[in-house]
Amino acid sequence: MTFSVYSFKCTQNIHTDTFSSLKLIPNEPITESQRAYPVGVSKADLKLFQHDVTTIEPRDKYVIISINYTSYIVKRDCLTVVVLNTGMSKGGATCNGEKFDCEAFERAYNEEVKSMYDTELRKYAELLCIGTILRHEVTQLKGSLEKAQELITQLSKAVPDDLKKSVENINSLVGQASSVINAFKYLFDDDLEVLALCFENQVSRRKKLERDNALTNLPFHFPKYGIQTDSETSDSSESISDEDYPVPLDAILTFLEKYYFEVQSIGSTAIILKQKITDAIFFRQLQLDTKRNFFLGLDAVLGIISCGCLIVTGVGNFFGANILNPWNASPRGPLSTQNDSFPDIVSVSLCIACPAIIFIIINLLILYYIMQKNKKEIRMQDLISQFKS
Repeated sequence: MTFSVYSFKCTQNIHTDTFSSLKLIPNEPITESQRAYPVGVSKADLKLFQHDVTTIEPRDKYVIISINYTSYIVKRDCLTVVVLNTGMSKGGATCNGEKFDCEAFERAYNEEVKSMYDTELRKYAELLCIGTILRHEVTQLKGSLEKAQELITQLSKAVPDDLKKSVENINSLVGQASSVINAFKYLFDDDLEVLALCFENQVSRRKKLERDNALTNLPFHFPKYGIQTDSETSDSSESISDEDYPVPLDAILTFLEKYYFEVQSIGSTAIILKQKITDAIFFRQLQLDTKRNFFLGLDAVLGIISCGCLIVTGVGNFFGANILNPWNASPRGPLSTQNDSFPDIVSVSLCIACPAIIFIIINLLILYYIMQKNKKEIRMQDLISQFKS
């Protein structure tokens, strides 16, 4: 199992109290046996790097953001990206992870710096890094969505196999968007977790708990963040006041919600595109099934007519070769008439062809009944499948 680690250093402008650049520190790929993981991360959090997990969880003095096989470790003045390259198992097979796009990440950072320039949040490097991560991931989701939208304009020319592959890609996009939305919802359920995304808020809360415990003469415990056991659950009755924290709760929620709504919009659009492509696949298959059924029906009709011709041929073989040629006087057929008038010829021919005609009509009616019944059953199955989907 091999990881690629990318470390970024935030450079602060002392004149404007903002962070103006992001510097990439080169790292070599590491393996699980080397244990060369980023310093300051708990062993429990290290397991997030090895699995397809999407979560946003604050820790003491750092924040973990894991999206699929890419994990971000946000600290006060640096950001570490850990990408799982090999050892990912999908259906029992080992596959390689995609290379992290550092240039796109730096562009996302620069855009985030511009968007936060007029806000008070620009002073906090951790919030800037979190916004950069979310902006980068949202940009990637938008890129996948745009590729799917381009396919919609070419549905008439697309091959069914390409359409099915596109549905798989959109399913993956919907799954990624849903996992990010669930991570946001899990984070929003606890206001203390949202506040802890800012390290200054963590310091303020620690001081507040120290004061409260000093007044009550109770032993002080450091606040814990993230997933806790039943005996370590946080006190939900703890009062939250904006005066106790440098960055208020509403400001952080407003900062996060813009990305949350963008991901929701991407997921909803992807679901609509998936339905359009699914309808296109169904319509294309319906066209192919119609052509196939036409040729199958034509083949069945020709087969029935051939069977009717066999009846006529059988009668001719039984009674003689000149049965339909009464003009031959010698040798005379057993069913030939005394005169060679045209009505006698027609009557003899109809008598011979009548069983064949009856056979063909009956079988054609049976074939028509079976095809109509199958059409009703197919329509009912399609309605049931659409209702289930």
